[in-house]
Amino acid sequence: MNSPVDVERQLAVLNQDYPAWRIARPVRADGSSMGWWAIRHVPLTPSQRCAGLVPSIARGDVVALVMELGVQDDIAHRVGYTTGAP
Repeated sequence: MNSPVDVERQLAVLNQDYPAWRIARPVRADGSSMGWWAIRHVPLTPSQRCAGLVPSIARGDVVALVMELGVQDDIAHRVGYTTGAP
């Protein structure tokens, strides 16, 4: 299990490495993890969605989230999507 400090470090790195996304690891009232979430900063157009881009991702662990973010990056590069980072 990751300590809160480790999770904060992971979040900081992920948010830096994936600027198109706001990445979070929400917790329930009892402190248990709700997984890892990534939500785009900028809404997608219908054509971007048709190309396979998604507005948000939820995964149970950080490895699965990073894998899906990589897939989304590949699609974004292919269709010429800019990050829309704030």
